[in-house]
Amino acid sequence: RQISDAAIKSLAGARTVNLGCTQVSDEGIKALAGPVRTIDLRGCKLSDQGIKALAGVSKINLAEFVNLSDGAIKALAGVHTIDLSGCWQLSNNAINALAGVHTIRLSKCPMLSDVAALAGVHTIDLSECRRVSNESIMALAGVHTIYLRECRQLSDGAIKALAGVHTIDLSGCTQLSNGAIKALAGAHTVYLRRCRQLSDEAIKALVGAHTIGLFDCGHQISEEAIAMIRLAGTRIER
Repeated sequence: RQISDAAIKSLAGARTVNLGCTQVSDEGIKALAGPVRTIDLRGCKLSDQGIKALAGVSKINLAEFVNLSDGAIKALAGVHTIDLSGCWQLSNNAINALAGVHTIRLSKCPMLSDVAALAGVHTIDLSECRRVSNESIMALAGVHTIYLRECRQLSDGAIKALAGVHTIDLSGCTQLSNGAIKALAGAHTVYLRRCRQLSDEAIKALVGAHTIGLFDCGHQISEEAIAMIRLAGTRIER
């Protein structure tokens, strides 16, 4: 639905604005610049000038934008939290400009291959980014929370480099062996849904975790191993 500039200007002074899936103009967005700290523009369409007007906003949702340029993203350097999920045209150069962000969501961004610039970021979502290289994942050692769902290209070496992670989603990462999962011992939360290649050896290494996701993991993981994990206090999601 379309929202007039006058209606948007009436929101001037608001600190949180949700305009997701609406038709808004660059001028309307510019009118919000300043006080707004959190803005949801999921599925909207703006020019570079409209996006650049968001410089200084703390939390921005631009998921499913279809016309984001690298230049517009670079203007958002310094943002705390940004959602760029489904922005299929995003390049490595755009991501480089966001180094230092606290939380970034990049699921379903198929052009991304090198995300090493995100080293030091607290929370990263790269789900379904199937071109991201093992080498750039290794550069993310020390990340607190990372989502790598359906990143089927990743190998054991990339995951082993993430030892010490707090929360990790490896659902659908079908190339990983028991050895990669054993390296995650001590993690708080590990999701392994649809990882049918894993066995009891991997699961037992995660004893002490708070939560393990094991939905659709095949028959190599025994009920005995799951019972042992549960007795240790781990929550099993199946």
